[in-house]
Amino acid sequence: MPKSKRAQVVHLSKVKKKPRTQKDALIDDLRATTDQFANAYVIEVENQRNKELTEVRKHFRPGRLYLGKNKVMAVALGDCPEKECQDNIHKMTPHLQGICALLFTDQAPEEVLKFCKSFQPSVQPRCGTIATETVTLPAGPDTLAKFPFSMEVHLRKLGMPTILKDGKIILLGDHAAYWAWQPSGEAGELPARQQLAYWKTQGTAGKRLLVHIFLKISTFAPPAYD
Repeated sequence: MPKSKRAQVVHLSKVKKKPRTQKDALIDDLRATTDQFANAYVIEVENQRNKELTEVRKHFRPGRLYLGKNKVMAVALGDCPEKECQDNIHKMTPHLQGICALLFTDQAPEEVLKFCKSFQPSVQPRCGTIATETVTLPAGPDTLAKFPFSMEVHLRKLGMPTILKDGKIILLGDHAAYWAWQPSGEAGELPARQQLAYWKTQGTAGKRLLVHIFLKISTFAPPAYD
């Protein structure tokens, strides 16, 4: 009996798998960089943003800052003495966990530590970030004056006690936009992504709560000749 052609799975996507050339180029470039600078650092990054990381790269020039996949960077450094590209540099690979970067520079550890402690720019928070302070919107017609009247229904769906009167959105009671970590261990998280977008564009509560970018050095190791 001939095979039925009615139920056939047709893949509409034509996504090609990325070749290894990009990973191999990163590994070769990273290994070549270890011969050019005196010190190598593993830096943990919290609340990373591309604009702020660009400032870090400018500060450490001509040093290099790599923020790639941890496994690829671990392969470049080597995970054992037999595979390491510099003496004792394989001891850095266990610290490549989470969001971290590799920094190669000639600056002394004291200078790098001083910069990492002082560099804490404030940026807009993202969804799911734990709030650092409690922000409460006061009741009244002035709190949501920047929002158009057509947004009243949507704001009410987001949990805000609002009412539309004379074409203005009035907040009936004090509303906690987000709340900080409590001593009891309960931590309030930021609102949903849609709420954050409105706070950011309208400037109602988003400007009152900013998160900081932290740079923390996990470890450093000098190359073989240092």
